[in-house]
Amino acid sequence: MDEAFLKEMKVLLEKERERINEELARFDDRKKTAKEKTKLANDESAQQLGELGNERPLEDTLRKLLRDTLAALARMEAGDYGVCKYCQTAIEEGRLRARFLRTARQGADGVDCASGKTPPRVLAKRPRDPAAACARKYPGSI
Repeated sequence: MDEAFLKEMKVLLEKERERINEELARFDDRKKTAKEKTKLANDESAQQLGELGNERPLEDTLRKLLRDTLAALARMEAGDYGVCKYCQTAIEEGRLRARFLRTARQGADGVDCASGKTPPRVLAKRPRDPAAACARKYPGSI
């Protein structure tokens, strides 16, 4: 991979890290505010605290995304960014642009290195034999 591409990806990863940290800081601020209001035994603030519990899955997702972003930056520093962790071949730049946290490649044949299986969306795109499908649906018709 060329140096310009790696710099571009590093900028994207750092922007993503900043964005996630800002989102998580908002969660922390809202939690502190809700807890302080709850000490006053206000029914409305207790409801706000309950609503924060409903947002827990989003916060967990953001924390996982932050973990993956930091791991990608660490791989970049180690010189392993853009290399499949399963087969150690380079991941295509276009795929990294689309999903810059990617750690595994998907070959041109559609087989995913992580599972060794063909993803369902690739199977769906493969041409099917209409005669065979008809024979399965209506045995004895062909």
